[in-house]
Amino acid sequence: MPNKVILNGTDGETFESTPIQPAVDAPPSGQQDIYSFNSFCGVGAAQSSSVVYANYGRDEDFHHLSEHNITIKNSIVFIRYGKLFRGDKVRFAESRGAAAVVLYTDPADAAPLGPLHTYPSTVFAPPGATQLGSLKLQGDLLTPGLSLLIGLSSARVRSRPVLHPCPADGLWRCLALPQESVPPGFVPAGPRRLTPARLTLSFLEGEEAPSTWQGGLNLTYHLGPELAGGAQVTVVVNDQHHRKTVYNVLGVIEGQEEPDRYVVVGNHYDAWTYGGVDPSSATAVVMELVRMFGEMHSSGWRPRRTMVFCSWAAEEYGVMGSTEFAEQFSTILKDRAVVYLNLDMVMDGNYSFRGHGSTNAA
Repeated sequence: MPNKVILNGTDGETFESTPIQPAVDAPPSGQQDIYSFNSFCGVGAAQSSSVVYANYGRDEDFHHLSEHNITIKNSIVFIRYGKLFRGDKVRFAESRGAAAVVLYTDPADAAPLGPLHTYPSTVFAPPGATQLGSLKLQGDLLTPGLSLLIGLSSARVRSRPVLHPCPADGLWRCLALPQESVPPGFVPAGPRRLTPARLTLSFLEGEEAPSTWQGGLNLTYHLGPELAGGAQVTVVVNDQHHRKTVYNVLGVIEGQEEPDRYVVVGNHYDAWTYGGVDPSSATAVVMELVRMFGEMHSSGWRPRRTMVFCSWAAEEYGVMGSTEFAEQFSTILKDRAVVYLNLDMVMDGNYSFRGHGSTNAA
């Protein structure tokens, strides 16, 4: 069963979210539907007539709600994407006892020019687009701070991670919703035309949200927690958790003068959906670099320093492949790695080249 948000309205009508993202263009033959989910969230259902709008879900946003006596405990919290990592949004809500979290993309952030100026005409997200991603940070959950090696004794592996439960009901749930759109002539009384976050926020009562919290939906944002007419919201998450083995793929050309000094080039090969830009644009570049340097090496050329080409596994689920590699070879990398060149999205529209550097590896 797919994940969903259900709103039971005041007139007996029930609105249920659509779990599949709509296709902007006709999908290729055999293309699978894209379901909305965030990895590593709790599984279960939460129902409540207490709903809170928490803006971007930052710590200061929750402090503002607390100062205005808005209770998070046992509430379903709607948070818009942006400003900070999605996992922190959920963590902040969870620590305050939220029954569930619903993440949605507000058009003020994702389509600032309006619903007529979105993909494929511009780079902005079209209505129905859903941001997907992991709710956890870097590395394997079983061995935080340690390398998880194949064949590692089970006695050395820490116990199966616990997704810390909400005090409210022992579940940690989070659901991502499609980007909201603002249809012309929006009428709050027409619930069947509305998408889940807009519909729920249109029912939300209580104190009016600050001006800086107002988004791009054609309505006035309120903090809650009351819903008009005693409406109720249900969040259902049916994610399946499985343990899988993933593999990093590495290639090495030994240096001629400084073989113990490494120039490392890497990119992940997994994608959350189809990966046309992230990561396939960079994967194509890495593959071409490997081909080119491979042909040069076959002709007798050798680099001054050792070159290491890396194709990382499971980046989308928490930067796992590269993190585990760095944890396993941390001492060697600190001593011998000269530079790491990370490629991920090497193309993004018609923008100029963008480069970022860090001295942390020095």
